[in-house]
Amino acid sequence: MPVGTRKKKSNASAKRRLFFGNQESDSGKKRKEVPIEIEDDSPRPTQSTLSETPQKKIRYGRAKVITPDKEDDKKKEAEYVPTYIHKNLSYHRKGKAMLDPTTQKTFDLVTRFFQVPENFEQDRRFGPIAGTCFEERMIQAYNLGMLEPIEEENASIELCSSCASEGHKSVDCPQLL
Repeated sequence: MPVGTRKKKSNASAKRRLFFGNQESDSGKKRKEVPIEIEDDSPRPTQSTLSETPQKKIRYGRAKVITPDKEDDKKKEAEYVPTYIHKNLSYHRKGKAMLDPTTQKTFDLVTRFFQVPENFEQDRRFGPIAGTCFEERMIQAYNLGMLEPIEEENASIELCSSCASEGHKSVDCPQLL
């Protein structure tokens, strides 16, 4: 007999059906429920019924939350410093670069009135590191308005990065006009 002309056999195990709860099957028969006993000290009911279709298990108890110890918070990992990248890009970390007096004075004013973010050297939002130093990037971040003041009163202070004085921005500097 050729392969394509065979009669297909109906096999009940080949068909997959999903039954939920006490539904009747296609043949009209009601599914059989088997009572089981649970023997443990949990607050579950003592007797339940087990259907032939798997049911979702109910979990009892509180969720366990694991918090780190206070000692782990105190331990801070050493900051990774990519020294070879900094060397190739001519970047100088804080206090390593030789600055002219006006740039140093401007940096001192900026650090006195504005917060230095913890991730300042790792975050690329504060500008590129190629050919600059920490102090120049800090002044540039101040000029772009990216730094938060230490106190609310300091929010209105204007610092000039050209002449290193208070009272005006570098755009309105009398030395540049």
